[in-house]
Amino acid sequence: MPSAASRTATNTKAMRCRCSTRRIYRFFAHMASPSFGLFHNGVRIDKLWTDAHKQALADYNRNRIHMHKRFLQEDGRGVLWHDRSGRRATLWNFADRQVELPGKVTDVTDGKELAKAGQYTLKACHTYAIMGVELPVTVH
Repeated sequence: MPSAASRTATNTKAMRCRCSTRRIYRFFAHMASPSFGLFHNGVRIDKLWTDAHKQALADYNRNRIHMHKRFLQEDGRGVLWHDRSGRRATLWNFADRQVELPGKVTDVTDGKELAKAGQYTLKACHTYAIMGVELPVTVH
C-alpha cells in the first residue's frame, strides 16, 4: 500500500493535471468559475498551484475591473474585453502569435509597455491592455 506522502504526491500531480495553467487562464479570461475548492485532500490550493497558476489569478484580479463587454475571437486564440468607459481593451491571449494592434499596448502580465510596432509578438497566457484608441478594438 502506498504511503501517505506518496498518495499526497500522486494527488498533487492529479490536481495539477486537472487544473492546468492554460485551463485556469481560460476560465479567468472568460470570467467563468473553474469550480475548485480552497482545499484539495486537506492541502490549500495555493500550496499546490505553480507560479503560472498564481499569475493567471493575479491577471484576473488586476484586470477584472476592465472586463465589461466580452468579444470572443473567431480563431479561439484569445478573448477581448472592452471596459465600461470605452477607453481600454483587454486581450487575454491563449497562444503564441503575431498580431496587429492599435494604440498603446502593455503586457500587464509582465508589467511592461511594448514599443509601438506594426505587429506584436504575443505570448500565450499573457494579458494585454490596449489604450489610447477608440473602441471597438479588433485583433488581426
